[in-house]
Amino acid sequence: MNLFGKRPLALFCASFAVAAVLGCYMTIKQVGLHLWFALLLFLVSALLLAVPFLLHRFHPRLLSPCLALAFAALALLQSWFCIGEKLQTVSALEGQKADCVIHIKEETLTKSYLSSYRAEVTHINGHTFSATAKVSLPFLPSWQMGDVIRGSFLVYAVNNGTENAAYQLSDGILLELEAEEESFFLMEHRKPSWLSTTFSALREKLSARICSLVEDEEGHLTASLFLNRRDLLSNDTSLNFRRAGATHLLAISGLHLSVIIFLLESLLRFIGLHKKGRCAAILLTAFFYLMLTGFALSTCRAFLMCCFVYLSWIFQSDNDSVTALFFSLFFILLLSPLSVYDIGMWMSVSAVLGILVVTELLKIFRTYLKQKKIGNRTRKVLFSVMSSVCVSLAAQIFILLPMWLAFDELSLMALPAALLMSPLVSLVLLITPFLLLLSRITIVGILLGRLLFFICRTLLWTAELLSSFHGITVSLARPFFSYFIPIVTVALALLLIIKLKRTWLVYVAMSASVLTLSIFLCVIRLPTADSLTGDFLKQSQNELLILSVGEESVICDMTSGSYTAIRQTQPLLSRRYATEIAAYLLTHYHTAHESSLSRLFSSIMVRSLCLPLPQTAKESEICVSLISMAREKDVTVFLYDRETPLFFGPLSLTVSSEAYLDRSAKPVFYLTVSAFGKTAIYSSSSVHEDQNLYASLCEKTADADLLLLGTHGPAMKSNFSYPTGNGRVFLSDESLLPFFKPQNSKTPTVSNATEVSFLWKAE
Repeated sequence: MNLFGKRPLALFCASFAVAAVLGCYMTIKQVGLHLWFALLLFLVSALLLAVPFLLHRFHPRLLSPCLALAFAALALLQSWFCIGEKLQTVSALEGQKADCVIHIKEETLTKSYLSSYRAEVTHINGHTFSATAKVSLPFLPSWQMGDVIRGSFLVYAVNNGTENAAYQLSDGILLELEAEEESFFLMEHRKPSWLSTTFSALREKLSARICSLVEDEEGHLTASLFLNRRDLLSNDTSLNFRRAGATHLLAISGLHLSVIIFLLESLLRFIGLHKKGRCAAILLTAFFYLMLTGFALSTCRAFLMCCFVYLSWIFQSDNDSVTALFFSLFFILLLSPLSVYDIGMWMSVSAVLGILVVTELLKIFRTYLKQKKIGNRTRKVLFSVMSSVCVSLAAQIFILLPMWLAFDELSLMALPAALLMSPLVSLVLLITPFLLLLSRITIVGILLGRLLFFICRTLLWTAELLSSFHGITVSLARPFFSYFIPIVTVALALLLIIKLKRTWLVYVAMSASVLTLSIFLCVIRLPTADSLTGDFLKQSQNELLILSVGEESVICDMTSGSYTAIRQTQPLLSRRYATEIAAYLLTHYHTAHESSLSRLFSSIMVRSLCLPLPQTAKESEICVSLISMAREKDVTVFLYDRETPLFFGPLSLTVSSEAYLDRSAKPVFYLTVSAFGKTAIYSSSSVHEDQNLYASLCEKTADADLLLLGTHGPAMKSNFSYPTGNGRVFLSDESLLPFFKPQNSKTPTVSNATEVSFLWKAE
């Protein structure tokens, strides 16, 4: 297929992009070899030019690879001077206090006890420095956008390999500043630019207008789709779209710009404007829409490709989609080097590349259909169906690599979601401009508002329906993907670069990729429940037990409702390849559980919430509140009785009755886990002080394979022991060591750990 055969500009731009990614990787890994690699590439480029020239064997074709190497070297140099050198300066101050001058650009969070800002750092310790920072404060200052502040901050670089480092870098943030006390000096106040203020106000006004005409979440969805106001969407909507594989529809991209351009071009054709006038008007309108939606990188890519097409029409020259794609990528990376960390941009570029490739193949398919003796209408329908499926499938295959690098899961509903929801999104984008223009006419505004409401209601219902299917997501953390996705990526890259005389080889490669992925997905959709992995997590007195079978987990919550502790489960679920929580079980009630569980349920699919039958009026009040929250999140609620086993496949859970000691308001209890003929027991602190619970627990621990002694509950005050047979005993804190006395002659293994894991397999 030879993607770059007669496209030297595309080759140069692609070389620049690949080198920018290499520079990004070296920056994240804190390897400062950018300059050496750049010098090496410049040297190789010079030798490729000089040696053949001196030997009188120079050929003009050598210019292309030489210039490609030069572009790659320039990308590495830019990566170093724009990112690497600055991060190196910040890393030298890691964790230290520094005198900084900052210019407040944006308020990102403002609460009475916590606030954060996006700011431009102009000076550090008296030296000129230019970089964007996230400023976090444990209080709410009286700062305003445009203030120039001087003060003492703790400095941290964002290239430390943390989970959100790449996200912050893609947002232009190179460092984080934290303040311990409120002692700052306001140097001056700079008014924001008229242009940014105007467009920000216009965007807010249009969003408010849409939401007033289209009610509830449907209005928020309309504003999100048309104006990139994803901040208006609820967490539940975002989760449903993500699990349905339709998140890309929420991001302003080429689809949105294409619909706007189609609408405008149809209007200009109708009024009879000549071709060059239409091109100029469309480019100006597209740029206006770009500013209105906040210059999203995927939209910038689409706009630059659009410029290629329309400028070629204006100047009556040829245009090439592949060259336009890679030049737009080069232009974005050149003007904004930190865009290399933006995974949304790479997914957009990859998807468009896949669409361009499959479009070439569809041309061959169209020619094949014309040779067959089929009716014209049948041919059109068949080609339309094939093109829709092939375009969506090609886009999904080509974005596998960026998805694998950035996300933990892949939705099996991505293809049907794209086929079902893309036309509805296009309708929303077509109708919304008319809603805004004609809303002053009351009857028209009401009719269009209701129409948009029903379309968006259908979108929300479809996303909710597709996301509700059991087991629709696949964990990309599985070892298979570490081999499959890179191999498929390399194979596709070779097919696109190497000149192929036989086009059918491209079909074979694409078909093999689809077949391999399909077989694997079918296999892992039928996981055998022949093993259970248990993980015990501890943060202070907040303890959690996560039990994973197949791609589902059951979480037993022994916390006080701390979201900080509960959030620790998410990276662990990724390591266990779990994409759903089959059941979230509370062992006792805390008022903080409602807010923390609401946040958790908005970030991962939870099928059911298991609550113990309340024993007091206060517990009943919390229980009712949790049931109400779960219904809003569409989570099934089960009320269970203590001492009654709960079954989840091969897993059995039993929560003991609880008791209260005189010295504490925290209950004492224990939890029994059984699967595959083995038993593990978790015991909260000081259970032995209640005679009934202690007697019951001793009967169970004698035959248990594992005993986890936690610290949740009243503080330990007296010695304790349990008959543990040959089972293992884990103490979750050093404070328990002086009090634990083994009963048996055979001393069990005793460990002090804040994270314990165990694996049980069916015999």
